[in-house]
Amino acid sequence: MVDVCYSSEKRTSVERTGGIFRWKPRPATNSAMDDFPIVPPLIVKDMPRPRRLTTLKAARDYVAEAMRLHRPNPWRELWHRFKTVRTEEEAIEAIGDLRELLVDEDLLLPSEGLAR
Repeated sequence: MVDVCYSSEKRTSVERTGGIFRWKPRPATNSAMDDFPIVPPLIVKDMPRPRRLTTLKAARDYVAEAMRLHRPNPWRELWHRFKTVRTEEEAIEAIGDLRELLVDEDLLLPSEGLAR
């Protein structure tokens, strides 16, 4: 018999098989939400050409890259939010927050006239 208990604070789980306990790290993201669509897609100023963010995974990867460039605190909060998305509602809120941040930092391009 295997019992699994999750700790939301430390993102770990305990698996018990018989009398043996094993600590396992819990995944940082929910891969089931990776394909959640962004409609309309976010077109972001990027080099060498604009970048289309069409899924939650693409947006999370973009924010992770921004974090590697040492972006300020709002990006860090957004990064943590994208990592913890578990439901459609959380995904919609995280995408909305990203859209607002991109507008504030003048990184969002209009999506109407851009060719694929």
